[in-house]
Amino acid sequence: SDLRQLTAAFHGDALRGYERAIVAVAERHAARLPVGERVKFAELTHALARDVIAEVVFGVTARGRVDRLRRALDRLDRALRSLELAGRFAAAILLRGRWAPFPKVSTIHAEIEAITREEIAERRASPDRERFDCLDHFLKLDLGGADAVSDDEIVAAMRVLVIAGWATTSNTLAWMAERLAR
Repeated sequence: SDLRQLTAAFHGDALRGYERAIVAVAERHAARLPVGERVKFAELTHALARDVIAEVVFGVTARGRVDRLRRALDRLDRALRSLELAGRFAAAILLRGRWAPFPKVSTIHAEIEAITREEIAERRASPDRERFDCLDHFLKLDLGGADAVSDDEIVAAMRVLVIAGWATTSNTLAWMAERLAR
């Protein structure tokens, strides 16, 4: 099924294909850890998860583009952890599920979408480069018919990956580090 092909980016061989890239990001972050000092693992794991998303999920390597993506992801994280969002959540409950627009988050999503579309356009223009990231997996999908996965579908899938994966990964790593420290 189409869903099975889309989710294949997160199983078996695909995950093993991301391993070297994830290890490289983790080693880069580990090299910057202070020795003999206390560290705030929540901040460290946040940055690690953000960089894995930028470099392994999105696979962005162009320096300016990856910096823009990191900044947008940081702003998105701050917005999603803000008291403003908590207030909007409470209001949505009182309004029986109706959410008021949140322009700050919409603007950040639009920026991430623009960066994703730039990356897609660049890769479609030079498809010969071998890559091992989720975006590449989506770009290479053959759904067995005339309908390839559209850029809009890829952008939507990447948005879901950011929202579902980042906080979960960051928090899991922070809790793991806290447990290991004990």
